[in-house]
Amino acid sequence: MPKILAIDDNQDNLYSISALLKNVIPDCIVTTAISGEKGIEKAIENSPDTILLDIQMPNMNGYEVCQKLKSNKKTKHIPIILITATKTNVKNRVKGLEIGADAFLSKPIDVYELAAQVKVMLRIKKSEDDLRKKKDDLELRIKERTIELIHKNEDLRIEIEERKRVAEELSESKDRYQALINNILGMVYSANPDWSTRILFNSKDVCGYTEDDFFNKKIVWLDIIHPEDKSRILKEWSILQSEPTGIIQEYRIIAKDGKIRWVRDSKRSSFKAGYFNGVDGVITDISDYKKQEEQQKNQEQLLQQSQKLETIAILAGGIAHDFNNMLSVIMGNTSEALSQVNKNDDLYEIIGDIQEGTKQAQSLTQQLLTFAKGGAPIKKVVDLNQIIKKSVEFVLRGEKIKCEFTLSDDLWPVEVDPGQINQALNNFVINSNQAMPEGGIVHVKTKNTKIESENEIPVQPGKYVQITISDQGIGISESNISKIFDPYFSTKQKGSGLGLATSYSIISKHGGHISVKSRLNHGTTFFIYLPASVKAVNLSTQKQQASKNIKEEGKILVMDDQEPILKMIGRMLNRMGYETVFATDGEEALNKYREAYNSSKPFDIVILDLTVPGGMGGAKTMPELLKIDPDVKAIVSSGYSNDPIMANYEDYGFSAVIPKPYTKDQLTKVISRINLPG
Repeated sequence: MPKILAIDDNQDNLYSISALLKNVIPDCIVTTAISGEKGIEKAIENSPDTILLDIQMPNMNGYEVCQKLKSNKKTKHIPIILITATKTNVKNRVKGLEIGADAFLSKPIDVYELAAQVKVMLRIKKSEDDLRKKKDDLELRIKERTIELIHKNEDLRIEIEERKRVAEELSESKDRYQALINNILGMVYSANPDWSTRILFNSKDVCGYTEDDFFNKKIVWLDIIHPEDKSRILKEWSILQSEPTGIIQEYRIIAKDGKIRWVRDSKRSSFKAGYFNGVDGVITDISDYKKQEEQQKNQEQLLQQSQKLETIAILAGGIAHDFNNMLSVIMGNTSEALSQVNKNDDLYEIIGDIQEGTKQAQSLTQQLLTFAKGGAPIKKVVDLNQIIKKSVEFVLRGEKIKCEFTLSDDLWPVEVDPGQINQALNNFVINSNQAMPEGGIVHVKTKNTKIESENEIPVQPGKYVQITISDQGIGISESNISKIFDPYFSTKQKGSGLGLATSYSIISKHGGHISVKSRLNHGTTFFIYLPASVKAVNLSTQKQQASKNIKEEGKILVMDDQEPILKMIGRMLNRMGYETVFATDGEEALNKYREAYNSSKPFDIVILDLTVPGGMGGAKTMPELLKIDPDVKAIVSSGYSNDPIMANYEDYGFSAVIPKPYTKDQLTKVISRINLPG
């Protein structure tokens, strides 16, 4: 039964058209739509055989609806009859035809004209559908006959004399099918039971060998299959010998130019008189596809790595914050105690051991902090070569292995957190050292490089500094190489499993990337990429600043919610010659600063803890301090924060930053730096 869709914004018109159509074409199914938008939806959904479309409609007129239907793949073949309230002029008819309309009707609609127009459209639609079906059937038939024709061409040559009466027809068919074969993106072949190969088309594009190489030089396809894949291919060949069947294989070949290529071999076995007669198939070069597949696999591994690091970050951040507060009390008090004990006293050595243990605990905490959200690097522009050389030489001091440096003289500067980068490099070199227990050489190289697209490595395109660290160690197995950056994964009995995971997190937070290549018993190479900086390295040093006359006296306000930390800082500052006043939250600190500011003895420096649970921390206190005193000198301190203030403290009005825990010497340097005259 024919399906007809009527589109008109007038419901009465739709009723009339439906009635007329039912009258003149009793077996038709009429669907109606009250707007152009609804009409398009129903046309796509129901695929009618003809559409009656009113031109004058609000929102979307008939011309617009017609144009959208004719541009849609699902509806472009449906005949459309445009309906207008008046006799359309030539210009409007031309417009309708140009956008794809097939006929016109004028209101009031003449029932006989309607019947005639619709029946014509239905005949046209049916004819077009029949033609498309025949075309599809023909194409399917051609595909099915293609391989069959390849085999019969040789037999046709022998029978040519007997079939002279059909020679012209055969010649035309052969040319047609030959063109189809030539357009196949692959090598069409036929292989005998002994693997001798008859190449029919396109072998040079796939493997570099020509048809002549296979015919005259007796090249056998089995001989160019990669040795590591050959046993698998032979095993599957036995399946083809047992019964008529088809299989698809992916394997490597060694092309004529010596390069390894990946191919996909789609083949089917043939039998003659019940005996295996060889295989026929098509081989395509899938090297590019395999490369993309490997890149995608690497991207998925990187995503999984990031998700694992994200999970550990939540735990690490909470632990590290509380642990650093405890370490602050221990480290601060031990550094103060050391300054008061004679170096020859046994107690000095005991306290020194406590401080050394605290530093090791701080190092472990710092590795945990690296995983935490917002553990942003505190960056400055540096000469990376200097950091690399000092870091590597420090780790290898007293070890059996040696290092050979190839450092670029014109290496671009980078903007990094020197401490974090030093930590990351230490982990790489320690890994190399442990991989060569009997000694060896570590090669460290730096160079400038430009990344043109994210297909090379998963970073933003631009200028990068590349660090390459290679060893001659035992290497990493293929099963473990995807896990080496997982937190707590280690193949060493003494390993914590945090070293390489920490390095991965550090480099990622600097906008860089790490990749690794390794083979068992052939060593490991790490490739580290860091974004180059457009800024120049600041040649001034802290030593030059420290040489200036430093004033160690004045009044300091300290705000922290931990009483033991306040006591510890107070003892340090009092011994340094400063008067100290304490506050446990931001509101108290603001009141005391305001009172002192309005008196004759204001504070010279303020030290603010960044986070105060349940109270006003340094982040909210600083803007209020600046309202009281725009020239306030404030130091921000924290064991951990998900706030960017620690990395970009100057943007928030602070003069300096000191991460917890810290020693008396570290506090002295920070205060001295912001207390310098001028």
